[in-house]
Amino acid sequence: MTETMDEASNGPRCRECDDDLADATLPRTLTWIEDGTVVSRRFCSDECLEAWRS
Repeated sequence: MTETMDEASNGPRCRECDDDLADATLPRTLTWIEDGTVVSRRFCSDECLEAWRS
């Protein structure tokens, strides 16, 4: 199967800035239970995580 550049870059993205997490040096994941369902948000850095929290 041949991938185009767009298909290859469809990996996980930062919830705050939308950067590709494959390029992140210290990605962060925040996970919690909401109404019996696991919810997860991924961030490329502590800065993006803190920006999302505020």
